[in-house]
Amino acid sequence: MRKIANIVLVFSILFCTFTLPKQSIKAKTLGQLKAELAQYEKEYNKNKNDQKLTEQQLQQTKADIQKTSLEIENIMQDLITLQAEIEKLNTDIEDLDIELEEIVEFYQVSDGSLVYFEYVMGAKDYTDFIYRSAISGQLAEYNEGLIVDYQNKIEENNTKTTELENKKTDLGKKQESLSTMLATIEDKISDLEELSISIEEEIRIRKEYVKLYENQYNCKDDEDLDECIKGKVPTDTTLIRPLASGYVTSDYGSRTHPVTGQIQSFHYGVDISTVDNNTPVYAAGSGVVVAVSTAAERGTRCGNNIVYIQHRIINGSGKIETYTTSYWHMRASLVKVGDTVTNQTQIGIMGGKPSEDSCSTGAHVHYVVATGLYLTDYQQLSTYNAKRINPRMVTNFPVLRGYFKDRTTRY
Repeated sequence: MRKIANIVLVFSILFCTFTLPKQSIKAKTLGQLKAELAQYEKEYNKNKNDQKLTEQQLQQTKADIQKTSLEIENIMQDLITLQAEIEKLNTDIEDLDIELEEIVEFYQVSDGSLVYFEYVMGAKDYTDFIYRSAISGQLAEYNEGLIVDYQNKIEENNTKTTELENKKTDLGKKQESLSTMLATIEDKISDLEELSISIEEEIRIRKEYVKLYENQYNCKDDEDLDECIKGKVPTDTTLIRPLASGYVTSDYGSRTHPVTGQIQSFHYGVDISTVDNNTPVYAAGSGVVVAVSTAAERGTRCGNNIVYIQHRIINGSGKIETYTTSYWHMRASLVKVGDTVTNQTQIGIMGGKPSEDSCSTGAHVHYVVATGLYLTDYQQLSTYNAKRINPRMVTNFPVLRGYFKDRTTRY
């Protein structure tokens, strides 16, 4: 029988915590942000007539993007599965903790062999002696097996956590590869993705973002951006569904396009809808609105009104993970750049009717999540597009076609 020291040793083992992939980039100054914008605009204006791809190159790039997107989808599905397995293991370990705590109390006076000996020798007669001996043997065997089971689950948890970290590394590499491909064809981006914006619109958005640092946060050109906004931006602990009720109409991943009929068209978000086309759309969590793109400004009805929000989420370990959410197909946006929001802030009204949105077959919100802070950690839309993840990794939804009656119940 193992001694109490073995049990205490088991309790001393630390558990690894799960974190989602995120980008870690050194903060920049406002002056550097301005310089990058000026250079980006200069190069675009200089080269926009010389960067046309041949049709053959365009089709090959489309195929490469589709392939990489499918690989990213497979990795994300593995991440979701591993996360669920780790959560189950942690629950099992917590249950074993309770049992082991009872065992520790049992051993608090003396070691196991002496306790069992005293128990057996306390028999009133021979029959009771035989009974107590049998019980003691069963308890000793059970306790031994419990500790082994506990240790095995911890080892399994650590193995799966390592596997998870490797998957996250693979995801990062695939996202960087996709970012590179997208960046080489920015002038053709609208041909590759219907839910996109032009580079001219992207430049306008980036200029508004620079003004946010200048006018609202009063940052100086030589001031570190992170230091400038410290204490001025909110944090949250989770991202929740942006509709008060509804159902999932389309998942992240490969699908047949509902408008064009294209087979294996890739869908980079989760679509949610209700029967009411005037449904309020809420921010998924506390954050700052960093971009608002209207159909009028883009000169197209595709996607209608779009809002981008930066989020700083404090995970279970107390570390901050960063994400940027965006909300598409809204009939109206009710926020502006620089607005601070919570998960109770209505940011728009659901749209998507074909009569008002050329890229939709019905009323819904296209909900997108990307790792990192768009316009802070990275400035290009192509990078944001490459860093999109399956929203289910950070926001809970029921299964496809499944209904939800509130914003927080887990499914």
